Amino acid sequence: MLVSENTLNKTDDILKSHINLALTINDPNVIKYLAQFDEETRMAKAAEALKVGVIAIMSASPSLDMQIVEEKFTDIESRLAEKIHDFDEQLGDLLSSYMDKTDGQLPKFFNSKLGEMFDTQNGSVPQLLAKIMGPESLLIKRLDPQNKDGILQTLTETIDKLVEKRITDLTAHFSLEDEGSTMAIIKKSLEDQYFKLANAIGIGSGMKEEAKRGARKGVLLEQQLYEDHFTNLCHQLEDSSDLVRGKVGAIKNCKKGDYLVTLGDTSGAPGEKMVFEIKDQEYKLKEAIEELAEAKTNRQAKVGVFVFVEGRQPAEVKGFRRIGEDYYVTISKEDFEEGKPLPFLDAAYKIGRSMLVASARMEEGSLIDFQKIKDAIAKITKSAETIDDILTKAKTIITSGEKIRDAGDDLKKNIDESCSIVLKMLSGV
Repeated sequence: MLVSENTLNKTDDILKSHINLALTINDPNVIKYLAQFDEETRMAKAAEALKVGVIAIMSASPSLDMQIVEEKFTDIESRLAEKIHDFDEQLGDLLSSYMDKTDGQLPKFFNSKLGEMFDTQNGSVPQLLAKIMGPESLLIKRLDPQNKDGILQTLTETIDKLVEKRITDLTAHFSLEDEGSTMAIIKKSLEDQYFKLANAIGIGSGMKEEAKRGARKGVLLEQQLYEDHFTNLCHQLEDSSDLVRGKVGAIKNCKKGDYLVTLGDTSGAPGEKMVFEIKDQEYKLKEAIEELAEAKTNRQAKVGVFVFVEGRQPAEVKGFRRIGEDYYVTISKEDFEEGKPLPFLDAAYKIGRSMLVASARMEEGSLIDFQKIKDAIAKITKSAETIDDILTKAKTIITSGEKIRDAGDDLKKNIDESCSIVLKMLSGV
């Protein structure tokens, strides 16, 4: 409700005074209401009723004022809409003049300024980038691996120095020359304990020296046999060999298998493997068969050769025996130390190798006469088994020893020639 300032002033004056009224009431509802009071209280109730009526009238008057306000606001809203429409048109034209991608002032400005900055020939940005990252920049020079002052070279030298220091520090712990190294301390402790035990049970210096020699023999047999004989044999046939003794194979924590042979590219079965077990101790044949089977699985080989030191082999193996695809043979320590031939070991290797080649060619569907190959390999095997009897007689029959020994050598020569024939047949020569 809108009230003028004069009206408000008049109202304030009235509120500060009072009005005397003498009223004649003819409204039935009012008469009925006031008639229930006595004369003393009737005036007070009439004044109270008048007050309530005035409040009601004053409460109803804002609805009239709201209609007027609504009309005014509708008019104002219409005017604002017109102004906003005009403003939108003016703003659109203004923005178009600045932002239009063809004729706008801002695109023209940026094209002009940025074009100068990014010009490939004289632009400040390409020149700055060339200075920072160009071929002649300090950054590129520092990243050049050929630059001795470069980051990569510096990093490499730093890492090399750190690794070398770590290796030197680690190696120092295993040095026996440095009395303060970990290994030297352990060695001294073990020696002290050993001497205390030796003195306690009365072992003399001669026994200690003999123990050292015995330990060396046990360790060196497989190593020397591999280095002095076996590697030469593999080299002649262009196969590769590996001393895998003590190394874990395909089976978890399993180290079975001493030598591993991988057939070469010219063999006719490249990549096929043979495993060798070398034992300088007594073994039952059943134990040897089981251990060789495990060694084949551990080294993923198809053919196995179990080598006994002569005198330690089971009764079933005199010098050479074939069981299935595997071979059980003996070697003489004396012959090996004297550099003499080891016919049973060589024969087992060559025969097993020929079997691998024949099997590979058969799987390829080759037209080679495999029956002839099989017969030739059987002849070789039989010859190898016969050698044992001949060499045994050569050692016991003195009078005819040299002749029998020559016969054994001839049979060995026959084995080599037969193996060569088989390999030529398999290779198609």
